Amino acid sequence: MSVATKVAAFIVIIRLFDDAFASYYSHWSAVVIAVAILSMVVGNFAALTQTSIKRMLAYSGIAQAGYILIGVAVGVGTSLVSRAPSTTSPPTPSPTSVPSPWSR
Repeated sequence: MSVATKVAAFIVIIRLFDDAFASYYSHWSAVVIAVAILSMVVGNFAALTQTSIKRMLAYSGIAQAGYILIGVAVGVGTSLVSRAPSTTSPPTPSPTSVPSPWSR
């Protein structure tokens, strides 16, 4: 359940920053990177001090959100949404098209 809400929230964030705020990339990218780094540091250090597994996993989730935000901050300018992985597999090269290291 928590994974689905995080994925949905980050898809909305990516769409919003990639479409609406792409022209203001230089303004908001530093803020998003700072929030991501703060989220990673605070989430991980807070998780280290917990005695409850549930709280440790919750703070770990906060840190993971920071890791995803770093990807949002650096990937939006490169049209991250349009580079989503395709469902088709890439073509495999035939054995004759791959040069052998022993052939001259």
